[in-house]
Amino acid sequence: MTEPTMYAVARAPRKESKVWVNGSMTWDEIIEVVRHPAGHKECGCWLFGTLMRDPLTGEVYRRKTTILSRSAVLLDADAAWPDLPDKVLALGVRCLVHSTWRSRPEAPRYRIIIPLSRPVTPDEYTIIAGKLIRQLGTEQFDQTCADPIQFSFLPSNNRRWNDYEIYEGADAC
Repeated sequence: MTEPTMYAVARAPRKESKVWVNGSMTWDEIIEVVRHPAGHKECGCWLFGTLMRDPLTGEVYRRKTTILSRSAVLLDADAAWPDLPDKVLALGVRCLVHSTWRSRPEAPRYRIIIPLSRPVTPDEYTIIAGKLIRQLGTEQFDQTCADPIQFSFLPSNNRRWNDYEIYEGADAC
């Protein structure tokens, strides 16, 4: 039996947090976080990747110069088209699509998590994320998603509506 793939995930309790914590999660652990969203907005942050430890302080900071690698692409579809789930499925890659705090049935907003087959550099991340955004429909997405420094909030449920889909396939990249 093979060991599950671990994806690097840096986390922080708040968007204003100066110090982050590097860690890792399996795909099943990521799914569990999405399945059990927090009941309040801005419930913590995650960035799928590894951040550099400051050699002087030993702390981990999220800055443009400290992104060592990214392990998954996160895309925010703030103006999702009705066919977005079908387009994501057509990619043929493993991914999670979940609704965000502001999502409503009549105006869905999604976050898409696409794990990568290997850690990628910040430059590679920008290229991969940009290609996915163009392939799925540029107008739907927050363009900052292609920036390697961009984090996202942990899943949260506004209690009006919560939705997620798990698509199986190979990791992207």
